[in-house]
Order: sequence, then structure tokens, then C-alpha cells
Amino acid sequence: MLQAVASPLDSLANPATSKAKICTMNTCFDTSKCAAGPVFYVYGGNLTATCSKSTRPKHLWPAQCMLYTIMKEFPTTTDPAQACFFIPGFDTGCTQHSCFDRGDFEAHRVSMEQLLQALPEWHGDVAGHGGQNFLLLDYNFDKEWLGYDAGAAMVMRSAWENHTYRSNFDIQLPPMHQGMITYSPATVSLSDTSHDDAATFIAIGEKALTRPLLLFFSGIVFPAPYFFAFGRNTVVSDLMVLRRPDIVLEAKCAFRWKKGDSQLKLFPHCYDCNWGTRAWPDGSTDYCGSGVTTEMNYTLGITSARFVLAPRGMGSLSYQLIEAIGADCVPVMTGDKAVMPFDGEGRLGRLWEQCIVLVPESDASQIPDLLKAVTPLEYGKRLTACRTLLLDMQTNTLGGIMKQGLCTIVARVARQLLTSLPDTSSASASPGAITSMVTQGLGKAWSTVWANCGSLIM
Repeated sequence: MLQAVASPLDSLANPATSKAKICTMNTCFDTSKCAAGPVFYVYGGNLTATCSKSTRPKHLWPAQCMLYTIMKEFPTTTDPAQACFFIPGFDTGCTQHSCFDRGDFEAHRVSMEQLLQALPEWHGDVAGHGGQNFLLLDYNFDKEWLGYDAGAAMVMRSAWENHTYRSNFDIQLPPMHQGMITYSPATVSLSDTSHDDAATFIAIGEKALTRPLLLFFSGIVFPAPYFFAFGRNTVVSDLMVLRRPDIVLEAKCAFRWKKGDSQLKLFPHCYDCNWGTRAWPDGSTDYCGSGVTTEMNYTLGITSARFVLAPRGMGSLSYQLIEAIGADCVPVMTGDKAVMPFDGEGRLGRLWEQCIVLVPESDASQIPDLLKAVTPLEYGKRLTACRTLLLDMQTNTLGGIMKQGLCTIVARVARQLLTSLPDTSSASASPGAITSMVTQGLGKAWSTVWANCGSLIM
């Protein structure tokens, strides 16, 4: 297995070396501010509250969608003294390369830290860091580190790796982009998944396993300068050399592939390609191809497959996770340092763990045999978890994903507050018992939000 290549930028505001790396809900969050309810204070700024895919510039889409979700789903205040959570009114991320394409990493770091430190409530210092009770969003940025010091603020991202992620403090979201193909929930039926019994799961699995393709993948592969993607390249190439008729892999050539690139030995069809196109001296161009053994339309391929390969992308997770569940498939995730969406926390974390088949990158060549060995019972259980994420949780919309992250944080704070009340322990209580504790012990504002978030967190 390839070893991680050290980045010259690793030392730049890497949370792994930050004093706030030790942040937990006990050490870096003040729950006393939340006794009256999970109330959000949003600073003024340049964001518009909308989840529209037509948002321009595109890099503001996630930040504006989070703002829209807060305004629509959660209580807000104009008085910061009444707030439980603080939200900057500007984009705190480098979404889809908006900050780093210019290459001025240090300028971005200084600028972002100055903007945050100028916010009046940022300076509730924790171990020398401000940001207590702040929530920041950095969605779809590819690096495993944030790029600036977030101090004691919680951060929602989709590219955390296990050495930069603060467990049970930060949030790992599944990645989505504006151009992603999402399928109508009407194409997937959940009516046969209401019974939690083996016979039902076997029936679901047997029906779904009749799809003709074992595994499908359509995505980009990277030339050598993009060292962080080597895990993806290795997984895809290890499977392509097997040349199995029930596996269709489409490896599209991203960026510029120059003569002598070390990755050409894995993907020779990418020679002299620039984003899938090869230019000739006479001015003509042609398509570089995708290295597949069977040419297949994307929609036909993904809807004909039982499993969809979701290797790590430029970030630690892959857009194929949501594409797979949107096509009623089970995703196969590789990425040895990646943090699973929601990291096993709450109902969302459990569902992602039940939905995904997780395979170490070093075992990529064994994936076909591993998948062939999946029984109808196991497949039925995994597919049911994937369908629940899609239909019940609205994971095929950015607004749904933003609500999932916000509700996960709200649930953490509620449990912290419950532990301070006499005769209450939510550690092993049933969902119904915890709901009663919230309603009776925390008051109306909490019970209203808890009811709104209930299916996501319990």
C-alpha cells in the first residue's frame, strides 16, 4: 500500500498540531449558554439564505444553504447574549478551491483568522483560543486540514482524516456538489423495509442482487502531482486489471497528464490528456477514452449495479457515496484515513456504517470476491440502511445534509444538559425515554427542536 506523502503545507494551521486539538464538548463548549434552547445567532455578512443549486458564485452554495437551514429549521435571536450557537455571516470555507486556486495559502489563513477574531463573541478564550460555541462550515474542500486555526469552534467538513478530526466535536458530512445527479426518491421503494426481520431483508436482497453488474465506477483519476489521490488511483487500477465482465470501471483523466508521469503505468489511456481531451499538432483533438472494457452510459451503469465503488477522491470521501445510494446501490468505500460520515454518532452514524461496505485500500484486488460473498440477508440489511438515508434522512439534498449536521450538534448539547439534571441518564435510555427527558427537563424550545430533529438523531 502506498504511504502518505507529506505535504509542504501540512504545518499550515493543521488542527492536528493546534492547541485546540484536544477540544471536546466538555472542554471547548459552554452548555450553560444553551439552557433556554438551541438558539442560533447569525452575524451579518455577505451570505444569502438559499439552498438553490443556481447559487452564484458556486462556492457560496454550502454556506448559504446552511444559513437557510438554520433560519428555516431552528430558533434564532438578534441578541448574542441569548445565543447557544454563533454562526459567522461569511463563508468560512475553501469550498471547491475558491480560496486556494490562487495559491496564496498564507494570505487566506491570515485573512480568515482576522475575520473570525474580529467577531465580538469569538474571544471567550479556551486554552488560549477563541471560538467557543461557534460553528464553522468548510464543505467540499479537498485537504484533510482546515487551512486556518479554528480555535475552539466546531467545524463541519467533508474531508476530515482521522489525524485531523476531533472526535465527537467536529462533524464529518458526506460530500455533494451542485452538478451531482440525484435520483427521485420515487424510484426507490421503502415500503418493504418496515419490518426488522431476516425474511424481509433476504427478500429485499434477493430482488436487488438480480442486477447484472456486480460493481460500477465512473469517476476521475489523477496524475502524479496530486499525491493525495494515489489511494484512489491504486484501487481503481487494481480492479481494472482484473477485466471481469460483471465490473464496469470508467477512469476519466483529470488535469494534465505529461510524458513520464508515474501514474501513466496505471492509466496509459491518459497519456498527454488534459481533462479527457488530447490535442494534436494539426490542431485537432480527440477523446482520451476511459479505460473501460465495456462502454456504458452512466445512468445505465449505475442503475444496473449492485455495488458502486466509492474510493477516496481528492478529499478523504467520495461523491460516489451519495450517487450510489441515490441509484439504490450499496457503496464500497476505500480510504484508509477517512472518517465515516457522522463517525458512528447517533442514528445517522449507525446508518452510514450499516450502509457502506468498507474495504482497506490494500485489499482492493479482493473486492470482487468479497462482494460475491455477500449474502442476500447482509445485502438486504445494507440496502435498507442506504434507502433510509436517502428517503427518511433526505441525504440526496444539500439542505438535508446541512440539517443532519446541525441536528447532530443539537443532540450532543441536549445530552450534555441532561447529564446535569438530577435523576436523568441518557447513556442507555430508549429513544422514547430520551424524548421525555428533553420535553420534561429542558423545556419547550428544546422539545420543539428535538421533535423536528427526532428521526435524524434517534
